[in-house]
Amino acid sequence: MTCETPTIRPLRRTDFPALEELIRLAWYDDGNDSHNTHDEVGQTSGPDKHRAELRKATRLRNMHRLAAIDMQDCLARTTKAYVAELNGQVLGVILGSLRSDITGRQRTRHMLRRHCLTLPLLASHEGRHGLLAQLAILQADEALKHDAGKEYEAEVVLFVVSPAARGMGVGRRLFNHMLGVFHDAGLREYFLFTDSTCDVGFYDHRGLIRKAERDDRNDGSSRPNPTDSSSSGLTVGTTSLLADDEPMSYFLYEGRC
Repeated sequence: MTCETPTIRPLRRTDFPALEELIRLAWYDDGNDSHNTHDEVGQTSGPDKHRAELRKATRLRNMHRLAAIDMQDCLARTTKAYVAELNGQVLGVILGSLRSDITGRQRTRHMLRRHCLTLPLLASHEGRHGLLAQLAILQADEALKHDAGKEYEAEVVLFVVSPAARGMGVGRRLFNHMLGVFHDAGLREYFLFTDSTCDVGFYDHRGLIRKAERDDRNDGSSRPNPTDSSSSGLTVGTTSLLADDEPMSYFLYEGRC
């Protein structure tokens, strides 16, 4: 067992692939479905096998694109970003937003990239289904902000930690680092979005207040269970999709820094 301590440093552009992969593995990787598809490929031959392989490749591309879209949505409002790195591996990422520092140019740049990623997904039923699920999440977040009845100057936009970092204190260190950034900027309050696919107990334990809550019915399209106990943000974990009839709850938490 290593006793090395991960380094907390600012996010770099070269970290974007690692960030996208963390998002994909956390929220857009259905291991059960991948296993079923693998069985399907192994049990077929000839043209049917090629079609099964094509379906598997198409699904993987769709999941990568959905994760990339999620990342662009987050980066569009991110002004502070940090990673936990150990031996060249990114183990966790936290993105924060100081509302006054967001620029129109920043939003436009990332929204254009988002639109470019969206277009190919419109060609498949699965892609369209995933986009609709993302839209539903964004709409729920807007409703939560309205229900909270106040504006916040700081937000924890995204918080995701690799399962490989469990027990290393990475999530706690990243979260505390971002709160220090908010505090040094003269801010005393912040908020974050999360939902019932994440371990909201992490935030309850830290003393955050649940300011708003909305319930919905999950459509089972692209919202897996969490892989990590400290995932949040446009959050959307491991490998099995929620059942169609499983209730979904969305939360807005308020914290002090």
